[in-house]
Amino acid sequence: FSATESEPLDNPPLRLLVVDDDSAVHRDLDRALAGTGCVRGATLSSDAVCPSSNTLLRGVQVDHVYSQAEAWDRIREAKTAGRPYGLTFVGMPGPVDSQSLGVVERLWELAPDLYVVLCASRLDDSSTQVELRLSQPDRWLLMRKPVDVIELRQLVTVLAQWWKTERELQSETTRLRQSASVATQVARREIEQREQSERQLQEQEDRIRQLQRLDAMGVVTGQVAHEFNNLLQVIQSYVSFPLEILPPATSVAADLQTALRAVRRATELTGKLLKFGRRKRLRRHPISLNQLVRSFVKTWEPLLGTHIEIRTSLEAVPATVDADPDLLEQVLTNLCLNARDAMPEGGWIEIATRHSGHTEDGSPRTVELRMTDTGTGMDDATCRRIFDPFFTTKGVGKGTGLGLAVAYGIIQEHEGEIDVESEPGVGTTFRIQLPLVAQPEGPCHRPARHATVPTRELQGFGEKILIAEDEPTIRDVLVRIFESRGFAPVAAANGHEAWELFDRYRSTWDLVILDERMPGQNGLDVVAKIRQVAPHTPILLCTGYDMRAEEDEWLRIVAKPFETRDLLEAAAYFLEKPHLAGT
Repeated sequence: FSATESEPLDNPPLRLLVVDDDSAVHRDLDRALAGTGCVRGATLSSDAVCPSSNTLLRGVQVDHVYSQAEAWDRIREAKTAGRPYGLTFVGMPGPVDSQSLGVVERLWELAPDLYVVLCASRLDDSSTQVELRLSQPDRWLLMRKPVDVIELRQLVTVLAQWWKTERELQSETTRLRQSASVATQVARREIEQREQSERQLQEQEDRIRQLQRLDAMGVVTGQVAHEFNNLLQVIQSYVSFPLEILPPATSVAADLQTALRAVRRATELTGKLLKFGRRKRLRRHPISLNQLVRSFVKTWEPLLGTHIEIRTSLEAVPATVDADPDLLEQVLTNLCLNARDAMPEGGWIEIATRHSGHTEDGSPRTVELRMTDTGTGMDDATCRRIFDPFFTTKGVGKGTGLGLAVAYGIIQEHEGEIDVESEPGVGTTFRIQLPLVAQPEGPCHRPARHATVPTRELQGFGEKILIAEDEPTIRDVLVRIFESRGFAPVAAANGHEAWELFDRYRSTWDLVILDERMPGQNGLDVVAKIRQVAPHTPILLCTGYDMRAEEDEWLRIVAKPFETRDLLEAAAYFLEKPHLAGT
């Protein structure tokens, strides 16, 4: 052992227990330890001397017991009190033997960290063999009685230092373990929260992707079903015309009735497709494009992740467009998701607005909505097909190929244009042009819902009927139905032409029949204009969609494809006017 007597020891102190049945041994040990700064315990013999000195080492406490049984009790009590012994001197009457070994092992059973010094009156060669049989050979030591004072002081000083160091290490280890445990718990919570956030984000992305898929399929399905409805309308009408003049009992009439039943079944099928394809009618009204962009960015910025920055550059002068805000937001959503997918390592997206397409007097007539990203970009061949339905550059299950097709269709419905510029490795820019509106239009007047009129054969006497239908064959069918019954129908090929005819001869029309879906001005656009100048004009709106909520006293909905009797029943409500007397 190497002594470091001058180094002070800190609390907790080294507690030393002397176990011997010979009081002379206790006195000898007290005198020997007097120079180490020991403090006598309560059981120190009354005639022992332990002088005080300013040069004594602090931190060693000595207790004395005179039997092994007392030692076992004292060690247990000290351990229970949280002040265990660190060193014990055990006096042996003879040489170290198996009995001595048993004493040492018993001490370690009670206090595994205890240093044990066996003080034997005689040492021989057999004593050194005992060490090989001990469970902790590094925590015990042999000394001969009477002990050498210098050797004993050195031993106590070194063991005291070891005791201090071990306790400090134990304390630091405990602290580190506690800190590691806390850090582990914090890390585990952070990992769980991150995993939960990632799961929620993935679920949200899956929901968004599913909604996109459904919306895209809905738009395409609705367009296809609408075209089929027009074809079914033609077939149904031209099957019905011969049935009006053929005797019911003929085989030809029976064949035509069979064909008509097939048309009705097909109509039910397209009706279901249209309900899926267009869950909500297009509702256009003047909106602030800048406000729409701000609202969109506020919603989507947290969803894009911290690796993608979203910027805006908005026109200072207000940009008002006549649009369905939900559908325009769907366009922005589709473009934004495409931009995000093109930037797996991060980047930025900029959404900008500016006036464009100025008129001759310099005032703007359109507004440009632009979205730019710093993604992977596309080559020219991809750009040429980017708006094709079902075309996608993404992997299987990662895209429907309909998002941009839907965006294209929505912009077309708003009489706008959309195009794309892109360069591989640089990024992509989508530009949308939308017509500006000068001021918002007033709300339409909506009178109370009307009652129905019984079905009956309708006969006219030259009443003027304005018919607007963009499909020539269906337009001819409508003209033929009313002309053959004594009415005076006037046909228009689109909404713009219908409005011009109505406005030119506005006081002559007894009934207006409009197709709901027409290029340019659709049926509802024309309804709104008519209501502004002649609110009591009877109107039939023909549509394949469920728009019964739009009905009022002066507007009735006719579901396409319609049968002649259904059309005539709706017309009779207005043309046979006893219920409208006084209006």
